[in-house]
Amino acid sequence: MDVSEKVEALKVWLSDRMGAEVDTHFESKATTYWFRILVGVRPQPVLCVSLRAFEDHSVEKISNDLERQQVPGMLVSDPAQHLLYTTTGEVKRYHP
Repeated sequence: MDVSEKVEALKVWLSDRMGAEVDTHFESKATTYWFRILVGVRPQPVLCVSLRAFEDHSVEKISNDLERQQVPGMLVSDPAQHLLYTTTGEVKRYHP
């Protein structure tokens, strides 16, 4: 599976898990993919995933890591805080 297919698969997983549409955007300067959760709150929650993480890991591993760290709940409880999934499999606060 190439990176674009992984991005689409994670987009579908997030949409299903969050019960909302998800918009994706590649930020070339930071080499991250942004997943904006289109829910009825402002600001909208954002999860960023590094390009390297997509290159190094399967979507199954990424989604399992996100679930284990309760990222869907974190995105809802603090939508103003961007989160970043890194190559180590950890999620941390992200200040673009």
